[in-house]
Amino acid sequence: MPMYCYQDRRGNIHERNFSSSTPIPSHIVLPGGSRAKRSFQAETKSFPPTKGWPLTCFASGVHASQAQELRDHLTSK
Repeated sequence: MPMYCYQDRRGNIHERNFSSSTPIPSHIVLPGGSRAKRSFQAETKSFPPTKGWPLTCFASGVHASQAQELRDHLTSK
């Protein structure tokens, strides 16, 4: 089920799951009767948005027995 984010007046984010067959509400009622509005901004942010950028990949995409051959090939360029 997809996850949807809602933001209350204090700025707290509340996550809710809804099945894809149900209409997604623009507001939800929280315990205590307060309301939270759907936050598209919170739904599109990565976690955390800038940590680890730029990404560094340590995967070589070759079998372990071919790792040295790949290292030699990449350093010879």
